[in-house]
Amino acid sequence: MIMMVCIPIIICAFLLLFKRQETSASRSLATFLFLCVFALCPQTIGFSGFYEVWPELTFFPFSVELWLGPLFYLHAFLLIKGGSLGKGNGFCSQACYKPAITAGLFWDICVMTPSQFKKSQQ
Repeated sequence: MIMMVCIPIIICAFLLLFKRQETSASRSLATFLFLCVFALCPQTIGFSGFYEVWPELTFFPFSVELWLGPLFYLHAFLLIKGGSLGKGNGFCSQACYKPAITAGLFWDICVMTPSQFKKSQQ
């Protein structure tokens, strides 16, 4: 059921990437839509049973919710004002922290020490 909603959104995001009018606003909206779908990935793969087969996916950095607000703001700004943000281009910096930390944990737990993780799951 979730994929029935996600597939049209992915198609719209892909089409927005190649739109010739208002290219920067279209790209920011396409990124926003793609991240909305990416935020639903844990539910989609959870209902599919992937977590039972690959328990390491519990630590995969799906945390993109902090990017949604700044990207929506960027899209609105580009539609209204146009151009670049100027000095306000650091508004996405806080959204980098949580995915970076969870990506580091995923790398440490699942890639660097996979045998220890698998032993603790049994």
